Amino acid sequence: MNNNPDYSNISPTYNKRYQVNPLFGIQKYLIDLVVKENPQTVLEVGCGTAYWISIIEKLIKHSIGLDLSTGMLKEGKKSSKNISFVNGNAECIPFHNKSCDLIYCVNMIHQVGDKTRYITSAFEKLKTDGIFVIIGTDPMEKNDEWFIHKFFDGTYELDKKRFPSWNYLIDQFNTACFSELDLQTLEIIESRQVGKEIFDNYFIQKDSGSQLAMLDDYEYHKGINKIEQCVKNNPRYEFATKITMKALSGRK
Repeated sequence: MNNNPDYSNISPTYNKRYQVNPLFGIQKYLIDLVVKENPQTVLEVGCGTAYWISIIEKLIKHSIGLDLSTGMLKEGKKSSKNISFVNGNAECIPFHNKSCDLIYCVNMIHQVGDKTRYITSAFEKLKTDGIFVIIGTDPMEKNDEWFIHKFFDGTYELDKKRFPSWNYLIDQFNTACFSELDLQTLEIIESRQVGKEIFDNYFIQKDSGSQLAMLDDYEYHKGINKIEQCVKNNPRYEFATKITMKALSGRK
């Protein structure tokens, strides 16, 4: 298992996930936030293919997407000519201090090695009264489940290490001196596929996300074989997904 998936390899097909589920709850949150705060300069850290920043860029004077993957940035540049794209590291955001009104990330925090440095760097780059937001999920969320973790060995254990808990992030926000902390649920992704229906699920493809992209071919096919055997033994088996998406925000 490779703990650092190469996003440049999966970037050409990455946006297929949003065709499956556009995540309207997150879209609404970002749009409402921008309308309410009216930020002039907005930075998305880990912008990937620019799916999120392109949704709000028409509401912003200066939109910036930062990502470590050149492949992802190449795809992002296809989405809009009005977004500035920068290749850089979240742990040391390459901008002047007090230069941004809003900094946010979506489903990215688990890819950051030193989360404390990232949060501190975001605080430094924000103007006074600026907003910092982390949107994501915690695989240890009570009552959540994902069939991927059950059938692909090692994915759950690794995700528990990669994904920080919300309590941990709240502590880090407080340490960095953010105020007006707010944690809210944006949406709950729920689905069930019965038996062979699971093979139509986009998220069992190896390039669908980091969990499977980190597996080598043997580990991946071992998981697929487990799913096939499960369906053979129980054609009515239900493959369940319940993932709670939340947003934590703080003000400088």
